[in-house]
Formats: sequence, structure tokens, C-alpha cells
Amino acid sequence: MREENEKKQLLTYLIVRQWLWSTKIFGPGLRTTENKDHVLKELKEIEENPFDLEERVDLLLLALDGVVRLGRELGLTPTQIRYAIWDKIEKNERRKWPALSDQVPGQAVLHIKEDGDASAESTG
Repeated sequence: MREENEKKQLLTYLIVRQWLWSTKIFGPGLRTTENKDHVLKELKEIEENPFDLEERVDLLLLALDGVVRLGRELGLTPTQIRYAIWDKIEKNERRKWPALSDQVPGQAVLHIKEDGDASAESTG
């Protein structure tokens, strides 16, 4: 139980730290266009050097920044944003995914659409 609490506290801390730093440097608001532009540049760098851990961390932080900014715009607390992240991880874990043998190299692996799952895309 203690370890689970520490994980939750760490994620909440990262959310708060990202929000404070990003708002100080880049200002408030969603910054969707700016964030997307930066994400695309990071993806290009990752494509050029897939083993550069720092570039992948940059991508993670940009994604976190987008989530935190939207959460703040919606009036969510850092704890509520943390719950949204945990909920999505758990949702992905419950979904059905194609077998490794059915996955096509170089293509996104999408979850298998089930009845009532309007958000799912075809696995193509």
C-alpha cells in the first residue's frame, strides 16, 4: 500500500512541477498548436535516432504538458489529472489487442473494437 501511495504522490508531484515550470516559461493556456509543432520536431529527432532516450523523455514531457494544460483549463486539480492518467492506463489494460503475430511492423497497433466501443479504430 505504501509503494502505491508513493507512486501516486510522485505522479502528482510531476504534474504540479510540469505545470509550474511550463506556465512560467511558456505562459498559460492550452498552447495546442505550439505543443503539436514541438511534438512533431521531437518525433523527427526520434526517427533519426531511435535510441536517444532524452528525445523520448522530451516527447513524454510534451504529452504531459498537453494533458496538464487541458486539465487546468477544465478546472481539474493535479489529483484529478492523475486519476485521468491512471484511468486511461487501466482502460488500455482491459482492452483486447491483436496478437504479436498479427501485428504489422511499421504500423500502429490499435486495440480491437468491441461492441459499444465508439472510440476504437480498426486494426487495419
